[in-house]
Amino acid sequence: MIAIDEVRLGDPIEAAGRVLTPVLRVRYTVVAGPAGAGGFGAVEPLGIVLEEAGETFYLPFDPQRDWDWIAARLEA
Repeated sequence: MIAIDEVRLGDPIEAAGRVLTPVLRVRYTVVAGPAGAGGFGAVEPLGIVLEEAGETFYLPFDPQRDWDWIAARLEA
């Protein structure tokens, strides 16, 4: 059995002079046995690392806030 549960940084994206890097939680399990192999996995977005004007900010995703709220923060 192989089991992974870790936080990873996605590929950075440059947009409007800013660098956005997604922060993801990656979980998966793979099981191999005499009857074959199987498993499951999930990727959960945790937030965004935002770099602009020499500063770095972390914007966590919050179930109480939607994409419009995040977009407004990025436009400010």
